[in-house]
Amino acid sequence: ENKANRDKTPDELHAQIPIIMETLRKMNIPTISKVGFEADDLIATLAVNATRLGVDTVMVTADKDLLQLVNNHVKALRPPKKNQPKYELFGEEEVKEAYAVKPSQIIDYLALLGDSADNVPGVKGIGEKTATKLLEEYNSVDGIYRHLDSLSKGLRAKLEEGVDSVKLSKTLVELKSDVFTLDTFDSPEFMTSTIDFNAGIEDFYARNCNSLARTALSLSGGGKNILEEAAKKSEEKASVTAPQEYLGVGSYTLLTDIKVVRAYFESAKRSGGILAFDTETTSTEIKDATLVGFSF
Repeated sequence: ENKANRDKTPDELHAQIPIIMETLRKMNIPTISKVGFEADDLIATLAVNATRLGVDTVMVTADKDLLQLVNNHVKALRPPKKNQPKYELFGEEEVKEAYAVKPSQIIDYLALLGDSADNVPGVKGIGEKTATKLLEEYNSVDGIYRHLDSLSKGLRAKLEEGVDSVKLSKTLVELKSDVFTLDTFDSPEFMTSTIDFNAGIEDFYARNCNSLARTALSLSGGGKNILEEAAKKSEEKASVTAPQEYLGVGSYTLLTDIKVVRAYFESAKRSGGILAFDTETTSTEIKDATLVGFSF
């Protein structure tokens, strides 16, 4: 229910994840995942482990939830918003300046406001200004509820009505930081010095991620010949010759019935064969027609 308001993850993204993981593996960049936990929980766990082991952390994220972790040893590098020129590093002061609350109050702040994207209910009728004012005066949600008698009748009514909602919201917003325990970060898998940027260049180039290929080349300290070699390999892979039985003069069948087109796709899928189709719609026989995509 926490993600009920989210759009379905695009199939295209699901298809890309194994490709990304494979490229990261080639480059010796570790990936950490655990069934039943979100990335935010794992980032929180890594940050807490790092602080315990005397390692400072920079989280690259636009997620407000993760600002609850910011302290003297943990900062957030946030992507630029529209019309902003560059990433911005958020420490405790930057969080306070942007949201008028301390990082330690972010959980209570978001619990009061709610978040429709994550289906966090918050307290109905409480906005940013009221939330920051209440936290400035009473420090936390618990402190606010201990002083309900000091509030206006209308505000007290909203908070009393939303008491269960704000408790649920705090549970949803607060990140788990104890998913696992690490004994050290002083090992090759966590060292940037072991990243093999050259190994990523070929994959980036093959998938038309040319800016990533150039960045990897720059970080590798390699020469232009590495990029040229990656381009050559990519071209070789792309120029695979079709089997002889599929070459030669063929014939076209014009299909205008969408049900018939789907039947061809289904048949090709079952047989594991090959289906070639042309999406041009310039024929006068199918004027204004459109061939839509299929998914199985």
